[in-house]
Amino acid sequence: IAFMTTVGINVGDEFIREGICSFIDQLLPSWQPFYVNKHDLTTLQSRVYDEPVLLADKFKDADVIIQAGAPVYWKIGESTSYNVEWAEDLWRKRIFRLGPDKQRLNIAAGACQPYPDTARTFLDDPRCVDFASRVATACRWTSVRDPLAAQILLALGHDHVALPCAAFHAARRVKGEIVSEEIIGINLMPLGGHFRLREDIDQDAWRETISDFLAGARRQRRIQFIAHDRDELAFMEGLKQGDEQVFYSTDYRDYFPAYAKCQVVVANRVHGAVCAAGFGTPSIIIGNDTRLLIGDFIGLPSLYMADVTAEELLDRLDGLLSTRDKERDRLLTLREDSARSYVEALGGLLVAAGESPVADTGRIPTEPSTG
Repeated sequence: IAFMTTVGINVGDEFIREGICSFIDQLLPSWQPFYVNKHDLTTLQSRVYDEPVLLADKFKDADVIIQAGAPVYWKIGESTSYNVEWAEDLWRKRIFRLGPDKQRLNIAAGACQPYPDTARTFLDDPRCVDFASRVATACRWTSVRDPLAAQILLALGHDHVALPCAAFHAARRVKGEIVSEEIIGINLMPLGGHFRLREDIDQDAWRETISDFLAGARRQRRIQFIAHDRDELAFMEGLKQGDEQVFYSTDYRDYFPAYAKCQVVVANRVHGAVCAAGFGTPSIIIGNDTRLLIGDFIGLPSLYMADVTAEELLDRLDGLLSTRDKERDRLLTLREDSARSYVEALGGLLVAAGESPVADTGRIPTEPSTG
């Protein structure tokens, strides 16, 4: 099974992939994962992580290709789904050209537009429409993780299923119990999201809001900052006080206990909040693009950073702390209920793919990777 993903770039993508792997583990007694980093096309041929063999072309040689999460539908000015750097080499030259025997799945696909926005922005571009339709036609099964992605496919008449993002299920792959501590997990970005997509995104106002929020949060619990990259690490180093620490790691697996031990998580990184929720940790998403709507299918508070106030955030925090046990039960029940939906949908597709006559060419056995 070859994943269209990222490797060592965005831990949120790793969370999504782990969630998908939890479904496959449940369905197949034995299977081999391969990873194509869409930002580095040399990974079509080179080994990464725990890949057991070397393939000539992972997409051509695999039995199954899975587009693993990530935005698939967007138009933000000149940046679009169809002209992004990997669209030509991965979608057009490979996925779209493979024959009907190749199983292709689009799992936890998302949309990304400036918040708030509607499907119309995407649908008004004929090239976006054509790309989305070709993806839908090429893939045997599609699940979407947010309401905007669902609206786009509904408007185009393409079959899909709306389910919580697979990052919500990454916790299912973590062995052993992680003991909760009296801490609030905090993930913050300088712009309240990845990019400044609208003029009303005021970096100074955002810093003032979060400074006021942190002052109130410190009166509730101990703070643990969690950074997904070095820019966030530097930003939160400037926010910490006293003996507070900023957690950061280059190994995505280290983030599971970091999030799981928190009593509540407040995050700009959508998948930080979603991953934490999969451990039963009540979470709040604050963002500046429509990716924050991923929280809708899980029932997580999703707030636009330019509108939110410190008072609202503290009220939300108080509410989650006071109802933590009830929310934990709800999240864990939803996680397993939605996992069953994934497993039921994927079961026949993966078994059929394992029986299909896909050539086993180009496989060169090597020693197991330690990467």
